[in-house]
Amino acid sequence: KHGRIDLDIVDYVNEDYRETLSAYFAKQNEILIAITGSGPTNPNSPVGKVARYRGSDESCFVNQRIARIKDYDSSRLDLGYLYFMLLRDHFLEEMRSGVAGTAQANIRFEQIFEYKIPLPSLDEQILLSDYLERIVSRTELAYSKISILENLLRGATEVAIGYGIESLELPRSM
Repeated sequence: KHGRIDLDIVDYVNEDYRETLSAYFAKQNEILIAITGSGPTNPNSPVGKVARYRGSDESCFVNQRIARIKDYDSSRLDLGYLYFMLLRDHFLEEMRSGVAGTAQANIRFEQIFEYKIPLPSLDEQILLSDYLERIVSRTELAYSKISILENLLRGATEVAIGYGIESLELPRSM
């Protein structure tokens, strides 16, 4: 999902390969960009979508069709700021506009390197990034509450069906 990594459907790697594949571990807060996906006109295509790995180091591998933002000048660029700049629709549109391939779309690494973002002072970047992080935290809390309420609704529905509709007293008007 755009901005999030869905770990509900994953493949697992045998522990025997852990050391051999250690260069491919995702690092906490690393920015990841999907560089391959279905055609660019497919709104569900992952190509060009950006996410940040929030898990712990050495618990998740990054496959070969994912670009990783690893090396950057932290004296000029805040990683959180960069993440939010790449999360914008403009970045996705720019990446998809230059994809190669029709059945399987591919972004060239050059497209990512050539993408221009505004670069205010480092202090301003950090201020903006912190502000957006607070919004993300509130949004994640809201999603969590919604999930809890959806589960409650499913359970209440099952209980109500188990007792039968006739036994429920519904209000006469709503």
